[in-house]
Amino acid sequence: MTIEAGELQGIVDRLADRLGRSVAIDDPSVRLLAASRHFGDEDPVRIRVMLSRQADRTLAEYAHSCGISRSEKPVRIPGRPEPGLRSRVCVPIRWSRQLLGFPWLIDPGTSLGEEEIGQAVTAAEAASMVLYRRALLHEHERGRQEALLRDLVSADPAARARAQDEIAGSGPMAAAGQVALASVDVIAWVHVHGSGVRILNRPGVWRNAHRPARPAAAGPDPRAAARRERGRARRA
Repeated sequence: MTIEAGELQGIVDRLADRLGRSVAIDDPSVRLLAASRHFGDEDPVRIRVMLSRQADRTLAEYAHSCGISRSEKPVRIPGRPEPGLRSRVCVPIRWSRQLLGFPWLIDPGTSLGEEEIGQAVTAAEAASMVLYRRALLHEHERGRQEALLRDLVSADPAARARAQDEIAGSGPMAAAGQVALASVDVIAWVHVHGSGVRILNRPGVWRNAHRPARPAAAGPDPRAAARRERGRARRA
């Protein structure tokens, strides 16, 4: 479990214990991030999500239709008997208006009062700092991976070597014990199109290499023409 996941789980568990009801936090796609123990208030939808760890499409579509992604305040989600969904209170988690997730409190009797919902809002504010830090770390890691990929196909041998060393020495590859990495020198990328061939013969520089023109149709054979001229001279 990562530090961020542990912090998020702690926020969920503390809120659930204070309210005496189960709490879950989903990401903006309504995929489960953390969930508390149950207090006898779980419904079939919550159980399915807990078992599969996957977003429930019915819940996601229905919840978004209730405006949870647009709201900056707690939203009550009416229950629906068909999928086994009890009514809920959803508290959007935002950081500088950026949507980061949703805490869910199952509330079948709409018994949650303003004080309890206020505690959920406070928990959402604490979760926003955790999720924003998580988003920044993911963005940093994605940028690092993109930079490594660029270096792996770089024309600079030193850059390729550094990228190979960094990949081999970090992440899941480092735990593998033995790692073999290889890069190739790209001589040219060729794209054939209707009017010719485009060749990228070094990074960032395209040049056009048009197909050679078809040879012109063969003309009269000069030797045959000379023979005809000699024949006409003899007849004359």
